[in-house]
Amino acid sequence: MSGYKNVLRTAEMMKEMNCYKNEQFDDRILIQKKLFLACRCGLSNDFNFTWALRGVYSAELNLVSHTILKNDPIYLKKYKLSSKEHEIAKYINGLAKEIKKNELEISEVDWYELLADILYLRDQGYEKEHIFDTLDQDGIEGSMKEFKLAYKICKKGKWNAAFSMSDKEIADFTWDQFVESLDSDAHKELLTYLDERGIGKEVLHERSSIVNR
Repeated sequence: MSGYKNVLRTAEMMKEMNCYKNEQFDDRILIQKKLFLACRCGLSNDFNFTWALRGVYSAELNLVSHTILKNDPIYLKKYKLSSKEHEIAKYINGLAKEIKKNELEISEVDWYELLADILYLRDQGYEKEHIFDTLDQDGIEGSMKEFKLAYKICKKGKWNAAFSMSDKEIADFTWDQFVESLDSDAHKELLTYLDERGIGKEVLHERSSIVNR
């Protein structure tokens, strides 16, 4: 992927995910957290995320987003988001509805920060209790109720596999159709999908349903 194409895609995703400003520190936090979650849903990117003072962070994304917003609107409307990218943005934006739905006492920025940081630490192999301790020590906002809900979403969410299809839709697919529906990283994403559902890798050698097991 070219660096320039990545910048154009990032600009459109920032617009689509309602994080297209950096007037305040919270604006920059929201960009980092939403884009990380989008990448974990399968958004193509060139960003390397690490752990920083405010949780998961990408120096590359910080530079790209600053460049985009400083030179607005040079980078806008020069890249057309795919249907999958629209779906990813819709899913990420929809996570904010959990605040009102569950009567959480947390800001939208802190909610996305909690989700992104938990997901990143899970990726690093941290256990649930260790994640909570790490977030608490780093001053990440969130009550135990909010932490438990965010952890549940991170554990069960639509992260990085067959994003645009429901389990019911997948069940109706043939094996070949399922594989073809994935990204270029199909093999890796497929293994992730199987692992999340507790399905053994031997299923890769079978042409059978992988959902209703």
